[in-house]
Amino acid sequence: MNARPATNRCIIFLHLPKTGGVTLRRTLKWKYAPEMLNFETLTKPAESLGEVPLSERRNLRVLTGHLHYGVHDYIPQRCEYITLVREPIARVVSYYYYILGHAKHWRHAELVRSGTSLNDFIRTSAERGLENDQTRMLSGRGAGELDAGSLGRKALDEAKRNLERFLVVGLTERFDESFILIRRALGWKFPLYVTANVSTRPKPASETAVELIRERNQLDLELYEFACGLFSAAIEHQGESLRREVAVFQALNRVPNMIRPHTPAPVRRLLRGLPL
Repeated sequence: MNARPATNRCIIFLHLPKTGGVTLRRTLKWKYAPEMLNFETLTKPAESLGEVPLSERRNLRVLTGHLHYGVHDYIPQRCEYITLVREPIARVVSYYYYILGHAKHWRHAELVRSGTSLNDFIRTSAERGLENDQTRMLSGRGAGELDAGSLGRKALDEAKRNLERFLVVGLTERFDESFILIRRALGWKFPLYVTANVSTRPKPASETAVELIRERNQLDLELYEFACGLFSAAIEHQGESLRREVAVFQALNRVPNMIRPHTPAPVRRLLRGLPL
């Protein structure tokens, strides 16, 4: 086992499902492996992170996964969080169609076998831990589908307080600007990224579905507005230099993402998350 002293800081990427986090995670992996651990708490409780040998946790520079706030308690060194937050209505619709389109997802067979519609999916979201689950994870109340149950405004207040302490709060809808904020915060050179795990554009949701999501995700809707405020303040603080950098970044980043669909599958696998 590596006996080097603990790193000075561990970055925790709290990956909320269906927020574009796979692209960022692959970039983190390219830059920080083998001092990175991807820990999926949608399939096992966060407490099992304590079962990872202490010597390994001491050397972590990055921890990623569908985590909830508070997992820093299992990391002995100083931790700082980053995350991406997504508009809740679009996120829920995207999640439903993602499950339908991915046979390996653990709920795919159930949805297909039962013929579950989007409206039915939304109506049963509370018992599945999918209702207000951005608030759930950011408040530290659990990670998605392992932690079903209703939340109150206390959880929302906790999530807001936690977000205020994050190193970077990005937005899925403004991914490139979020990526540059993270790049600057972590002191990277000028990497590009190759988009990963992009779902097929979902069908437009009906007015009924939109209203159901809005009704059942009021905490997430308010939390998203709060995250937008934090994001706007961070962009404003960076000033004109960030806007210029984003414009250059977007122009350069078109190249790997234009090439990717026309390359053989083995080459595409090599390109995943490759910062150039």
